[in-house]
Amino acid sequence: MIVIDKKACLTDELINEWSEEAEDIYAQALGLNNAETLKVKLGTEEVLLRFRDCYGTGEPCRFKCIRTRNAIKFTIQQRGLRQNPMDTEESPYFDFLRYMNLNPSYTYHEKQSLNTIRFPIRSGKGRMLFLYSWLRQ
Repeated sequence: MIVIDKKACLTDELINEWSEEAEDIYAQALGLNNAETLKVKLGTEEVLLRFRDCYGTGEPCRFKCIRTRNAIKFTIQQRGLRQNPMDTEESPYFDFLRYMNLNPSYTYHEKQSLNTIRFPIRSGKGRMLFLYSWLRQ
């Protein structure tokens, strides 16, 4: 089921709005509070910021969320030249994305000149307990 399907040019306010929506969707799907879903907000925000830094604000960006039985799948797309926004100088936060298993995958659709990042977030109580303990450190 498609939960979100929006398209707009990225601004700081929009990045914050979309990352908060991602967090809310995840929280509602699992019945969790915001402290336990912080990784979704921060992960989405990081990917959107990288998109804006990589492709600029001239073309609209598409933010889509699909909820399935076992996962929530986020897709972020923007037209432009082939350039993986995740191939930038790594920051400690990107290490956090990988550590939390939010490994975004990049594809480029040549005919449409479309850059796409997807990251599914699987539900699971074990991972949520791990996240909670990591955030409390």
